[in-house]
Formats: sequence, structure tokens, C-alpha cells
Amino acid sequence: MLPLEAVNKCLASYCLEKADLARSPAKDCVAIKVPVKTVEKVLDTKYNMHAASGNILVRTIS
Repeated sequence: MLPLEAVNKCLASYCLEKADLARSPAKDCVAIKVPVKTVEKVLDTKYNMHAASGNILVRTIS
């Protein structure tokens, strides 16, 4: 399986649709716009809100 096909298969396994994705012209980079809960599932991590600086950030430490 080619690398791009493997990435497409992985993203599809999380029900990500083409509308959620933006690819670079060379197709070597992908930006994904999805809810945090989806990212948590894909990356197997937990994100939290952090507001100590006065700005609200969504972050993970794992």
C-alpha cells in the first residue's frame, strides 16, 4: 500500500470526510478540521482547557 493510500485508509477509519480535510498541493501534508472529541479518538489522548494566561487554549500533555 502506498503511503497516501495508507493515510486515506486511516482517516476513513475514523469517518473523516473529504470536507474535513485540506491537503497541500503536493499531497504531503493534511490539515483536519474536526471537533476536539474526534482528535482525542484519532490520537488516543485527552485535551483540556487551559486559561492561566488569560487566553483559553485547548491542549494535551500526553
